[in-house]
Amino acid sequence: MKVTATVNLYSGRAPPVWDMPAGEIEELKTKLSGLPSADKAKIPEWGYVIIENDKPAPAFPYKKIYVFNKLVVAETESGTTYYKDTAGIMEWLMDLGNKHDPTYVPPPYTSMPPNTARIVVLPASLSGNAQQGAKLEKTLTIFSEGSGPLTGTITPPAFMSMDKKEFSLPAIEGIEDFTFLVDTSKAGELRGEITLKSNDPERSEMKIPVAFTVLEKEIPTTSPAASTSTVPPAEKPSDYVQFLPYMVVIIILIIAAILAYKKIEGDRIRKQREEFRRWKEEKERSA
Repeated sequence: MKVTATVNLYSGRAPPVWDMPAGEIEELKTKLSGLPSADKAKIPEWGYVIIENDKPAPAFPYKKIYVFNKLVVAETESGTTYYKDTAGIMEWLMDLGNKHDPTYVPPPYTSMPPNTARIVVLPASLSGNAQQGAKLEKTLTIFSEGSGPLTGTITPPAFMSMDKKEFSLPAIEGIEDFTFLVDTSKAGELRGEITLKSNDPERSEMKIPVAFTVLEKEIPTTSPAASTSTVPPAEKPSDYVQFLPYMVVIIILIIAAILAYKKIEGDRIRKQREEFRRWKEEKERSA
């Protein structure tokens, strides 16, 4: 039988995982045996330790055990049972996790009064810049690091909007991200604060400074661009092209001269024929 414990709590590093020795298994059995039953409820989404058994046996029949703050969910071959954690199993497992992984720093809830909320917000401020009209989003992360559930409200400045303005996180390092949309419709400097109110007795109200710069939208200007025309520059006409008009005139004159010559020659031939015809007629009459 191999019983493995994993501390699945947000810590910014890999969770501690170890194989529980026989002494820890026996102590866990003792703590489970005295727990009162709890009504079946919605299982929290954050902050739990899972204990897995590869070979359930009568001596330790549990396949999986989920330990939440004040709630234990135990799975066996016969079904699932819910218990109220009145034996401090979560605190005990967190201490074991710290011993098995010295690099792991457990949350400070172990030193707090029971059911005490504690809020942590990151980052401590929001800033940035964007062009006018461009989309600008920022995210704020809220952590619950207390021994009790964390609830509260978020109030952004007028130039920031968000869909959800309330939070409700389970104890022992619940976590949730909240996204803000910055109004960039007008250029200029945007300064203000995000106000968070919660049931943390030490930080009932927190202020997160915000500072954004919206740059004036640039109007594109067109400058005369270098000519990219692919049309080649006019070439110097050849001698043939230069003298073409003159050649045309000469040809026309030659044609006119030929036509005039033909007309003159035709008139001369007709006159000769006419003279020959009259001479012939006179010869015939004289004969």
